[in-house]
Amino acid sequence: MLEESRSSDEIEETNVVYRDELVDFINSITNIAKTIILTVLDEEDQYMNQIDLIEGF
Repeated sequence: MLEESRSSDEIEETNVVYRDELVDFINSITNIAKTIILTVLDEEDQYMNQIDLIEGF
């Protein structure tokens, strides 16, 4: 069985697309400014990295 491998660039690009869609979705429902949503997501990423829940970033 062949396993597809994806480069970190491809994964990062996919994550950016999902992140943009998430920000748009949250903004459309709550009317919270996109910059605030992005700030919260960035802070969450930093926290997750500190407690080693995200690997490879």
